[in-house]
Amino acid sequence: MTCTNQESDTFMNRLNNFESKLLELENMLLRMCRQTEDKIDQIIDTLNDIHTRVVSDMENFDNEPLFSDEVDDPENAEKETNNVYSESDESDYESLEEVDR
Repeated sequence: MTCTNQESDTFMNRLNNFESKLLELENMLLRMCRQTEDKIDQIIDTLNDIHTRVVSDMENFDNEPLFSDEVDDPENAEKETNNVYSESDESDYESLEEVDR
């Protein structure tokens, strides 16, 4: 089977168009891959920043005492508990009782 010049030209044009479309698709996919890599890099950077802050906060937390030295002493802790209400609080309470009457 033989082809005419016109058929051959038509086939070559279609083949060239197909090749051109494939190249466009390849470029588009490469561009999308680069954008995705950039986004992944941004996410990794953000996660690293968060990790650094969390580690720093944990180190700071480990260095801070949870309780003061006074509370660690049982005698002082009892004194602290007993001194929750001062005499001025009692007088405030008494004045409130008078208002209620």
